[in-house]
Amino acid sequence: MKSNQLCYTTIGEEMTEILLNLTDQTIEEFKSSQAYLAVKKAQWNLHDEEVTQLSHAFKKIQEKYLEVKKYGRYHPDLIDVQKAYQAAKIALYTHPVMSAYQNAYQQFQTELDAFTQQCATTISEQIKLGHIPR
Repeated sequence: MKSNQLCYTTIGEEMTEILLNLTDQTIEEFKSSQAYLAVKKAQWNLHDEEVTQLSHAFKKIQEKYLEVKKYGRYHPDLIDVQKAYQAAKIALYTHPVMSAYQNAYQQFQTELDAFTQQCATTISEQIKLGHIPR
């Protein structure tokens, strides 16, 4: 019996090594894809001075909004802070650089989701991926 266990362990280790190698290859394929490179380029562009200022302003007003939100409609500054929060959020997320980043990220995520879905259905139709639409 001991030799059978050794055999299974050796086969299991070889299979694990093969799967790890395939995983590494898949990761490298994704990292060399146009979608991933577009995300990295857009991410680099987020260091733009204007975007950085908008991001800091948004984070600052977001902190204030979360503090005011604790008290709900009873806080005297709620409406003003809500309006400022919405304005800061719109200013940040409609900026062309941020918009380009979000679009690139969504495109890459779509590719990852399609790959994950294909892997899951190849294994079994029974596998449920709740966050990925079929």
